[in-house]
Amino acid sequence: MQGQFMVIVILEVINRFGGKRGRRTVTKLLTGSKVKQVLADVKEFSLQSLNGLFLGRQTKAIRETINSLIYQGLVISENIMVGPFATPVLRLTQEGKEFLRESWQKYSWEEVIGSFVTSKVELESNLIEQILIGKKEQRHKAMQNLRKKDVDPEMVTMLLDYWRNSRTDTDMLPHLIWALGELEHPRAVPMLLEFLLNENANTRRLACSALGKIKSPLAVPFLLETLKDESPRVRYFAIKSLGNIGGFEVLETLTKLAAVEELDYNIQACEESIYKLKKTDQVIPS
Repeated sequence: MQGQFMVIVILEVINRFGGKRGRRTVTKLLTGSKVKQVLADVKEFSLQSLNGLFLGRQTKAIRETINSLIYQGLVISENIMVGPFATPVLRLTQEGKEFLRESWQKYSWEEVIGSFVTSKVELESNLIEQILIGKKEQRHKAMQNLRKKDVDPEMVTMLLDYWRNSRTDTDMLPHLIWALGELEHPRAVPMLLEFLLNENANTRRLACSALGKIKSPLAVPFLLETLKDESPRVRYFAIKSLGNIGGFEVLETLTKLAAVEELDYNIQACEESIYKLKKTDQVIPS
């Protein structure tokens, strides 16, 4: 049934484009591309509910479906002149319009779209599992796919819930902290602040790094306190993260720390962060 619904969705997108876009744009929109032009098309043609609906599916399958629709006479591919250039576009034939009209009479919007939304939830769950327990290459590939979507608080919650249900797996914690940083969503900040107090120095180091990626000002006082950490590596990542976030207090503290810090790489980190803050005007009040 989902194959039939896939046809209906593709025809609906082509119909809404009204003969102004080609198969490449249709494919990118349905797979959730964040290319600026695609995002503009989503808004212009009111395609918000269809954007990224086929996330995780191979573009080849979408293109093959479009080719099949052309072969069946439901869609036509033609070139239109845009300035001096011929641009390929898709439009529905009369038969295609009739097929689409009959399809929407037979199936409801909720039934068609809902089948793919369920698939997306399952996909996200699978991606989160790969991120937390997969090998390095799997984790990075899964994160790339997850970030093709607009990151929302629910993704952070799903990550944390999966981890909470598997706390006996200590190898998972570094992957969780890395993932929270990669998603760059402020919902993760409270949990990461807790990890700054973890007895394991590597956990504290990873939490510092993740907070630097999220760049939430809420983390500043906690990272400033972490500059007193007994581990030089933890202090190093706290310095780097504070340099990413900024603030007058950060600048003052790093300037003082550079004068008393004993380790060369931490002194260099202070100097680099100070230079970065001054150069990018990030010394706004905390």
